[in-house]
Amino acid sequence: MEVDDEKLETEDIEEDEEEKEDFDKERAMQTIKNLRQKEKEAKALKKQLDDAQQKINEYNLANMSELDAAKARADEAEKKVKELQDNLTKAVLQQEVLSVATELCFSDISDALIFLDLSKVDEDRKNIKPLLKELLNSKPYLKGTTETKKGPPATGERQGVLDSDALYKQELDALRKSGKYLV
Repeated sequence: MEVDDEKLETEDIEEDEEEKEDFDKERAMQTIKNLRQKEKEAKALKKQLDDAQQKINEYNLANMSELDAAKARADEAEKKVKELQDNLTKAVLQQEVLSVATELCFSDISDALIFLDLSKVDEDRKNIKPLLKELLNSKPYLKGTTETKKGPPATGERQGVLDSDALYKQELDALRKSGKYLV
């Protein structure tokens, strides 16, 4: 039996070698070209199918009774109204978050929208401030630096973030002291 097994193994090896030799580059290229052609035909058929579906929808709409057509338009209008209401609600919520973030002196108020999970905000939105305070406690680097700065004589002292001129002067002084800026 061992001799028969060896014969089978050598026959399998010879068949594999014949298959390797049977590879024909021209045949492979022709197969690829055929597949590409079939893909183009499939895309064209898909476009025809989409066009036919659109015509069917238009035909159905044209053949609906006036009442059915009005119902369809009303349903579509209700969907749009719902979408607009959702967008407005989201915009109002975001504006309130930005307002409270400004009040709490976030260094960049857009970070409040990025890091705050808006799904945790109650419907009455009264928990925005506590949520943002909790966020500042967990991520203190989000809080801006506030320094006392003399304002115009009429306003006296005011608190706020340093303006760009003051920051520029501080950076320029630091560069001069380090010797990197000689002027």
